[in-house]
Amino acid sequence: MAWADLRKHLLLWILGVGGIAVSVAVILILKDRFDELGRVNATEEVVRRLADALPLRAGGPPSSVEARQRALPRIAQLALPPEYVQNGHIYDAWNRELRVTFDRLGGAEVRSAGSDGRFDTADDLTAVAR
Repeated sequence: MAWADLRKHLLLWILGVGGIAVSVAVILILKDRFDELGRVNATEEVVRRLADALPLRAGGPPSSVEARQRALPRIAQLALPPEYVQNGHIYDAWNRELRVTFDRLGGAEVRSAGSDGRFDTADDLTAVAR
């Protein structure tokens, strides 16, 4: 085999292996992106369903904040799939605890820290019950 033929075969082999490596890298990046998008969608659904399930007292005095906080795990068990409620705690799709804050007027906010895991940042997912 001549040197020119060897170089040509070597170049084709490198390009072939390189093409496979690039393809694998792209597939892994897309898989991670789709996994993340799935977590966002699942968490949006959990946050919304929990906010919708929280009882509101229209026209009457709301229950105390403490009473609503105590009732929260029971409400979550009825409203959410079991994988999101464990041992009285409510989790998002990243397996991080949700934050539920109640106001004295009877409203509530359900908040996930989002993909960065920090509350009160741009990627937080929220729903309000008023």
